[in-house]
Amino acid sequence: MPATLSPPFLSPVPSGDGWLGYPLLLLFVPGTRPERFVTAVEAGVDAVIIDLEDAVATAEKAAARDAVEAGFPPMGRVFLRINPAGTPWPSDDLALAARLPLAGLVLPKAERCADIAAIGVVLGPDVPVVALIESALGLAEVRRIAAMSQVARLAFGSIDFDADIGSSHSREALLCARRGLAPAPDEIARAKRIVASLAAGGAVLAVDGAMVDAPVRLRAERVLARAGVPGHAVPAATARN
Repeated sequence: MPATLSPPFLSPVPSGDGWLGYPLLLLFVPGTRPERFVTAVEAGVDAVIIDLEDAVATAEKAAARDAVEAGFPPMGRVFLRINPAGTPWPSDDLALAARLPLAGLVLPKAERCADIAAIGVVLGPDVPVVALIESALGLAEVRRIAAMSQVARLAFGSIDFDADIGSSHSREALLCARRGLAPAPDEIARAKRIVASLAAGGAVLAVDGAMVDAPVRLRAERVLARAGVPGHAVPAATARN
C-alpha cells in the first residue's frame, strides 16, 4: 500500500535538488521481495522505500540485504530503510547502502544526533536522511535532529510512538507529539509574512531577502495550518498530470 510521510501532495514533485521538501507519495517494499522492486518503481509514486526493518524478520536480515543488492532497481528514486541504532544490524545495512545508488536513507527510531552523524561517516554528507521519530526520546530530541545538515525530512511513526509511551492510538494520546513537531515561532512568523505578502497577488517576490514563489507560499500555508493559525487550513490536494 502507498504511504505518505506528510499531508496529501499539493503539486507535482520536481526533479533536481529540493524535491524532498515536497509532500510525497511513497511505496514501501519488503527487502525480502526483490521481484517487486522494479514494479514498485514503475507504479508512479514519488519514491520507493525498500525496507530492511519492520518488514523483515530477524532470521531474514542477512538474506534481505543480499536480495536488495542483487535486485536493486536500475532506475527511479529509491530509499533504504535500515534497522535502528542499538540493534545488531545497522552496520551491515550501512555497508550495503554505501554500495547502492540511493536517493536517500530512512532511519527508524531516530533518537540521537550521533546516530545520524554515523550515517554521514559511512555514506558521506550528501546522502539525504529521513529521520523517523517513533519514541519519547526521539520527540525530546527532534529539534536537534532536525537541525542536522544531513536530515532532509522528518517523519512520525505514531504506532511505535504509542507503544513506547504506553498509550492508546488516539488523537488525544498523540497531542503532545503533534505539539512537539509543531513549527517553531520564527517559522510561523516568516510564514505569516510570506502569505501576507502574496495576498494581493503576484507570482514571484522577495521576503526577508529571499525569493518567494507559489511552491514557497504553499509551504508557508501548510506551516500556518499545522500551527493552528485561524483561517489557514491545509491546502486541498491538486491532481497530477
